[in-house]
Amino acid sequence: MKYKVLDKQNSSSDCMICGLKNPFSARMKFYICEGEPKFLIGVINASDHHQSYPNRMHGGMISAVLDETLGRAAQIDDTGIWGVTIELKVIFRKPVPLHEDLYCITNLEHVNHRMFSGTAKLVDRKGAVLATAEGKYARLSTDSIAVGGLSPDNWFYDDTTVPEYIEIG
Repeated sequence: MKYKVLDKQNSSSDCMICGLKNPFSARMKFYICEGEPKFLIGVINASDHHQSYPNRMHGGMISAVLDETLGRAAQIDDTGIWGVTIELKVIFRKPVPLHEDLYCITNLEHVNHRMFSGTAKLVDRKGAVLATAEGKYARLSTDSIAVGGLSPDNWFYDDTTVPEYIEIG
């Protein structure tokens, strides 16, 4: 499947999932993709820092990747909103490898002014489903979450190349 990329979301300095200055971060990138409705794809290539069993991603890290991608889906149409996890159910389907591109694809299902829910799946480059999640999130303003507010030092647009398409399978 070929997905048209519309835009890229901001990165953080210190986040364990997307932080570009955190030496242990997964440095995950998040792309808004064309669809009805638009959806988010996160791209990760996990390292040995994210390992449990040899050459396998830790289940907590898998959960964090699914959670982060679902929570960020709130920002597709409103960059001033963050999704804060209320409930997350993860199903681990296959071992998740390290050192290869993996894709987390979201689908929002119910959205209102206070909450949203959705699903996410983590897939490999061939499209095999490795893990899935269902989650419920509160929609909160970034100002109410980020103590001291956001600054260009801790929340910024990473100007690395944005792909025109993401191809999976």
